[in-house]
Amino acid sequence: VENLIPDAQLEAARLPFACVALELTQGRLCTFTSGPARPPLIAGTAVGVVLPPYAWDGKLYVDAAPVSAVPVS
Repeated sequence: VENLIPDAQLEAARLPFACVALELTQGRLCTFTSGPARPPLIAGTAVGVVLPPYAWDGKLYVDAAPVSAVPVS
């Protein structure tokens, strides 16, 4: 997956963009709108038995669907 995602910054997207992921240690929804694109996009696609949790910055992240099936807020 890392080879498919460009090494870009989220805030550089042509359209406003946010990526969400569930941080497992505290069980909280995290919304990423700035910084590197690769880690939050990989974290947000770590779906249970398909892909393992993604370790980033000392925390474990997975897909946010268990707490926010449609992250629109």
